Amino acid sequence: MAPSDAVPGTLEFSTPLVCQQLWNGDHQVFPVAAPTLTSHAPTLEACLGEQRLFLEEHLSKVEPEELARFSFPEQVRLEMLEILAPRADLPKRLVKPVTVELATIVVPLPEETWVFVPAIDHTVYVGRNQDVRETVRADVERLLAAREPAAHEYLRLLPPKSVTLETVQLALRRQDASDKARQAKKKLEEKLKREQAHQVLLSVSTPLHDRDEARYGPPLIARDTELALLSGLLGGEKRQGVLLVGPELVGKTELLLAWLRAERKAGRERRVYATSGSRLIAGMSGFGQWQERVLRVMRAAQELDAVLYFENLGELLAQQSSEHIDIPGAMKPFLEEGRVRFLGELTPESLDLLETRHPGLFAVLGRVRVEPLGTRQTREALRTRTVWQRKAEPCRSSLADDAVDPLVDLAERYLPSRALPGKAVRLYEEMRAGLQQERTGTGEVPLLTRERVYSLFSLKTGVPEFLLREDRALLAGEVEAHFRRQLVGQETAVLRVVETLCMVKAGLQPQGKPLATFLFVGPTGVGKTELARLLATFLFGSPERMFRFDMSEFMDGWAAERLIRGNNQGEGLLTRRVRQQPFCVLLLDEIEKAHPAVFDLLLQVCGEGRLTDARGQTAWFHNAIIIMTSNLGVAHRRSPLGIGATSVDDASYYLREVHRHFRPEFVNRIDQLIPFHPLTSEQAAEVARFGVERLRQRRGLMQRGVSLLVPPEITTSLAMSGYQEAYGARAMRRHLDQQLVVPIARALSEAGPDAQGGRVVIASRPGGIAVELSKGSQKTARNQLDLVRDMQKQRRVIDTLFRMDAVENVGERIHFLVAQLAQGDQKKMRGPEASSLGQLQHEHSRLEALWSEARRLRASLLAAEELALMALFEQQDAAPFVDEAHEQMKAIRQLMPSVLLALQPRRDQITLILQEAGETRGFERWLLPLIEDSPRRGWTVEGRVSVTHKSSERKRKWDDKSLSAEQLRKELAAPTRGFREVLLSVSGTNAGVFLALEAGIHRYPPTEKDELVQVEIRPVAMSTQLFQKELDLPAIAPPAQRAIKELRLMPAIREYVPGGELLLCDGARKLQLDPGEHFQALEQILLEHILLLEHAGTFEPESGFSFALDVMRGAAR
Repeated sequence: MAPSDAVPGTLEFSTPLVCQQLWNGDHQVFPVAAPTLTSHAPTLEACLGEQRLFLEEHLSKVEPEELARFSFPEQVRLEMLEILAPRADLPKRLVKPVTVELATIVVPLPEETWVFVPAIDHTVYVGRNQDVRETVRADVERLLAAREPAAHEYLRLLPPKSVTLETVQLALRRQDASDKARQAKKKLEEKLKREQAHQVLLSVSTPLHDRDEARYGPPLIARDTELALLSGLLGGEKRQGVLLVGPELVGKTELLLAWLRAERKAGRERRVYATSGSRLIAGMSGFGQWQERVLRVMRAAQELDAVLYFENLGELLAQQSSEHIDIPGAMKPFLEEGRVRFLGELTPESLDLLETRHPGLFAVLGRVRVEPLGTRQTREALRTRTVWQRKAEPCRSSLADDAVDPLVDLAERYLPSRALPGKAVRLYEEMRAGLQQERTGTGEVPLLTRERVYSLFSLKTGVPEFLLREDRALLAGEVEAHFRRQLVGQETAVLRVVETLCMVKAGLQPQGKPLATFLFVGPTGVGKTELARLLATFLFGSPERMFRFDMSEFMDGWAAERLIRGNNQGEGLLTRRVRQQPFCVLLLDEIEKAHPAVFDLLLQVCGEGRLTDARGQTAWFHNAIIIMTSNLGVAHRRSPLGIGATSVDDASYYLREVHRHFRPEFVNRIDQLIPFHPLTSEQAAEVARFGVERLRQRRGLMQRGVSLLVPPEITTSLAMSGYQEAYGARAMRRHLDQQLVVPIARALSEAGPDAQGGRVVIASRPGGIAVELSKGSQKTARNQLDLVRDMQKQRRVIDTLFRMDAVENVGERIHFLVAQLAQGDQKKMRGPEASSLGQLQHEHSRLEALWSEARRLRASLLAAEELALMALFEQQDAAPFVDEAHEQMKAIRQLMPSVLLALQPRRDQITLILQEAGETRGFERWLLPLIEDSPRRGWTVEGRVSVTHKSSERKRKWDDKSLSAEQLRKELAAPTRGFREVLLSVSGTNAGVFLALEAGIHRYPPTEKDELVQVEIRPVAMSTQLFQKELDLPAIAPPAQRAIKELRLMPAIREYVPGGELLLCDGARKLQLDPGEHFQALEQILLEHILLLEHAGTFEPESGFSFALDVMRGAAR
């Protein structure tokens, strides 16, 4: 290797080539230094010529270190070596010793020799004093024996027809130092220029290619055509602009991310910078500043060959101001000349609106239409996404397989304004985020099950679960009775509404329309608005979900404009409310007073279930119930006159009036025309009784502690005197206010503080009623003081609970976990560290939830106590606040066992042996109530009953079959049963620690024959998983029955005595409790039990329970 004198800068260079002639006559040639650079041709001269041309070009550009690899000493030679080749792919009986001749390249050096074997791509080191052929043979045979080559790999060992070693002479054009300097300077300048371009783009955009979703993500389903088209337009040699056209949430951005992942996988690094029109001109207030910035951005994108991405191109194209900012015009030359890659997203509606404004810009943009997927493809996409997330994000919740279908169905049915698959994926991600902090009892991430999907969707939308789920029944009779209890009369109206609810429940309502469209017609004050309010409360849980529009406010010519445009060109009054809460009852009161333009809008609402406002935003009414009320024909209706005249029924009369007043196309879009009848005198009396009951609940009486007594005959008299058929319930309400409420108010005002704790009695007198007020006595005030003092005494007991070591340790543990998590967040965890961090997060989430709830209840208790003291000071009724304080204390006691046992290492699983005494069926006193209460607690109950052992009738064992809770219930309810022992496994939140404290004798009042009713509970393990071999252990086997006399003498951990008393811990403490309420009051029982242990000094909140099987397992480890 020496410089050539012929051409300056030329280097003479030689390198050996291996030349092989194949059995078909063709030739292969490759350099010894790079066997992968192989030439294949019919003749050897053609191969050598191709190698010479390629190597001269290739080696002229490589670094010196790489060039040195192709340099070999002149003594390099080719030697053929015979070796034994094993045949691991053949049966042993067919294997015979086979020798194969391999070509080897021997490279001798002064101190050692290197031998390269091309057939197996292996290099052997041979020392100075070692035999080359024997060393290489032994090494190659050992390598082949270890590899055990398959049949196709064995073919590679077979020798070619001939093999030679040729040295090729090359003339390399290497750069001198000055060329290298110039090139290095040029590279540095290009690097600086690209870095400056990157900084320019960063100032107005976000690098989308740096996001995790651009590197890895779930596979894209059913978008192969769109992806191929986008790749051809955006990733081709020619730079051009592309427009993604599709509805909101159809998957346009996900298509871009999938393209980025595909490009990265193919080895092409693409840069995508996401920006917007607002970011481009932000802060550019001076003359010409925004033009200069746009030009810098476009030139930077040209320099980096980056994609300039506008997620909302409509926002860019709609930019208008007094300065006539025209960003699209500034960008257009770059797009027309093919200097920049440009990508924008638009909805079809925006495209139709903007294309006429900017025809030149849209003419240079290629288009990729992204259509919504069907439900089948969406389900497939969700399943694929879930499988990918389980592998990529194992520490987060994922969707259960059986929950995919209901989630897609809910999104399709109740979210009509959005497109699939995006609305289903977004709904799933929102639900998944809601489970982020939850963990199961074993510390695992909870699964988003079918039941959780329904419950979370109901919580999000307000739609009750019985309407969402097919397995929940809607009993029309019960719903009808519910409405009739709160609405007087109007049986027909209630029946029609219930029928519509049944239609919605069954999913038989017409698609693409509101859930229902009603027209309530009838006199004033008969319950039209009240029924709408009751319907909103029944469906969505609150009367606030009824949006009322008084159409008398929309009688002018601008009425329709206000409904869709609002004030000051803002959002429409109607469209804004429905867009904010699409699940609602929409009440249009006195619809006949609206302007005719309003009816034109309602034609679209009632017919297609949507309405577009002046801003181009669409409000969807598919999940709304539209109720219109009207008094049409009421004022002009008269009773028929003349002999033989017959009255027209309400339905026919009002239907005729509706057809007379409204246009046919409007009436044709109403689902139900429901007539409301005038109230009869009997119904008016019922309304009066309702009014009196509501009067008792008014704040003025409740706060003073004043009771109200209105005799029934006075209520009837008031109803008769206030009844007016033409004005209905509203006239009755005004009459009650005038005749009853005003006199009571006058009496209370005159009494002042003496009315506290008093009593109001309504008596009859000639010409009206008399109000008799019995003033509150000193004894009443004294009782109020005693109530507050008793409440304070109990509050101090609660304070002692919060000062217990076990409670304070929970707070200290939370602070410790916060410190640990803060330290862990500073660095990315992997492997076991990540698992440990997840466990810390789960523990912190669990303890923080308990601690926050305890503090919230205590704060509410202190607030109620303060309000009660203020009420005493102001001589007001303190009873409501005392009652509220007692409710908070009850809730604290209910929560406190969970707090006291929160640091137990194993809390949520337990296995117990239950044994009842004699034939008194004690299981029905303890086990059966536990099974009935387990669904409320979320506990899972399973069990095995004892059966007779095959070897001996006196010996018993556990049945091989494990019974579910329902199967256990049936076994326990059988008239006769052949077992008195049950091996019970219970899992669920706090199931282990709660039931561990139930260990011992549970004794109940004896039978009429004085027979002992008793259940003995023996915990065996703080887990529910038992192996078959463990069931045969003596410590786990069914215990022998104790003698009755022995059982009577044993102390009871729980003993119910006649009179409804429960004795705890052999009579150490008493509670007033019925045996049937044991598990409903379990937290109260456990709290008293723990306080007894704390008093005795035996309560260890962090040591953990350990029983026979736990000890055995620990010893085995």
